[in-house]
Parts: sequence; C-alpha cells; structure tokens
Amino acid sequence: MLGRIRDEAERRLGRRVEVEIYASNPAAEKSEGVERVAEAVRRAHRALAGCECEEVVGTFTSDAIHLSRYGIPVVNYGPGDWGGRRGGEEGEAVRLEELELCARVYARAALEFMGNGY
Repeated sequence: MLGRIRDEAERRLGRRVEVEIYASNPAAEKSEGVERVAEAVRRAHRALAGCECEEVVGTFTSDAIHLSRYGIPVVNYGPGDWGGRRGGEEGEAVRLEELELCARVYARAALEFMGNGY
C-alpha cells in the first residue's frame, strides 16, 4: 500500500520520494490472565481514589502492546484526565497528586495480584 502511494507521489512530483516508517503499533491482543490484573487495578483505584476507574479505548503507544503479544497479562493505567490534562509547548503534564495516587494504585494492585492483597 505505501509503495503504491510513494509511486503515485513520485509520478505526480516527477522526482524520487523516500518513505521511512519510524513507528508502528501492532494490534494489542488480550492475553490470558489479564482480567485478574485489570480487576486488581480497578479495586486499588476504587479504594484509593474513592471512585471507579474510567476505562477508555484510544490510540497511544505502550509497551503493553508488545508484551501482550507474548502472552504477558498487562493493562494500561495511569494519570491523565483525572484533574484535567494540560498541554502546550512544554508537552503534556499532569498534577503531582495524580502521579502520587497512580504510584499508590500500582503498589496496591501489585500486592493484591501477587497474593498479599487487602
């Protein structure tokens, strides 16, 4: 497909066009055991944040995509729009309190997942 697009661009421009793929996101696969991880994160978030975890589907880059392809159960969880994401020239930013809560959720979920739960 990209080759045909490049060929058409070369034909229209009358010069050589180079194509370089610098990133790709293969489809994530649901691995066995992922529900146990997800439930641990949900419970930890509920206990520490006092509300349900918002679950969204979107486009982003994550190592979870590659790990899931090897059967490693993973979920994506982290701070974001909890308190209003800010962007700008300096890039994306989240509040320090969100990062702290996120770290506490990771720790609690990991303990639960490993059998030392609450």
